[in-house]
Amino acid sequence: MKAGHQVEPGWRLTVGYDTLSWTGVQRSGGLIDTTLNPSPIPPGPSAGPTRPLPVLNTTNLLAQASASACGIIIEVDA
Repeated sequence: MKAGHQVEPGWRLTVGYDTLSWTGVQRSGGLIDTTLNPSPIPPGPSAGPTRPLPVLNTTNLLAQASASACGIIIEVDA
């Protein structure tokens, strides 16, 4: 969404706002399994589940941005 207004001849003010919604996003922090199985470390026998395991957590992302501008309009005679 963007709106602008010509204040005087040659001057224009503009403001804008944008949003982005994205579902099923895999973020790096949600992909790391922080649980370890210390039993395979020598000299112990391997017991229990193999860890860390791949984790495929997904989440939703909502990004928002705003912008404003003041511009000079220059007309050139051709």
